[in-house]
Amino acid sequence: ATVVSRAATSADMQLDAHRPVPQMHPAVFAAGEDASFRWQDLVMAVGIFIAATLLVFPAIQGSRTQARLLACQNNLAELGRALHTYSDGHQGVFPSMPSQGNLAVASAYAPLLAAGQYLSNDQTVVCPDSPLAAAGKFRIPTIEEVEAAVSPDEVARLQETMGGSYGYSLGYQDAGRYVPIRDHRRPHFALVADAPNSLAAGHPSENHGRLGQNFLFKDGHVEFLASPRSARTGGDHFFLNDNGEVAAGLHENDAVIGAGATPPIRFVSY
Repeated sequence: ATVVSRAATSADMQLDAHRPVPQMHPAVFAAGEDASFRWQDLVMAVGIFIAATLLVFPAIQGSRTQARLLACQNNLAELGRALHTYSDGHQGVFPSMPSQGNLAVASAYAPLLAAGQYLSNDQTVVCPDSPLAAAGKFRIPTIEEVEAAVSPDEVARLQETMGGSYGYSLGYQDAGRYVPIRDHRRPHFALVADAPNSLAAGHPSENHGRLGQNFLFKDGHVEFLASPRSARTGGDHFFLNDNGEVAAGLHENDAVIGAGATPPIRFVSY
């Protein structure tokens, strides 16, 4: 019996030596470690996504800002063509404000252009990168609507908004008399711009994130300037006259652009 037992044991050992070693399933082998690896991979993937977003998002925002800036310049260029066409039919004079009444403010230029059908549509006077554009649809009121307004609140609202999101030249004064702007096509005389903010220091425009403003000059070209001061004209401030006032210029070369309800001179006589 002992001999048989040893023989059997020896045979079993030989068989075991030729049997394949069983492999453990991955799910059984270090299941905790596998889950840990998956969690680390997920965290890494999220980190990579966030990093990529931080790189791409400013580029997207920058491209959108640039697109709106260019769209604003296109609007001003179209506005310049409308103003030149107007002057061609009005003895070389750009739209000018009356001496009194609801239209005696800078924003009157828009209803005057619209009345003569010089604008292709009302959105021409809206900067795409302005609070007005974000507010929704804009319509230029008719001259009749503006003149018929009686309520002080309604008059103030119309004067503030009827020029869109742009400011317009206040002309200049001569011995207390308002003189409208003539179309001399001068390349350094600012005619229209992103509307200034009279409540902020330096009067920067609220358009374009207060990073600067587009200016339309008399010759029809448009420039983006970080400051309303012009180095080409000896530091002339395009939102203030030579006395530092938000009012008509003091002479023919003193370009001043006023926003919305800004009157050129408070008491005007011809």
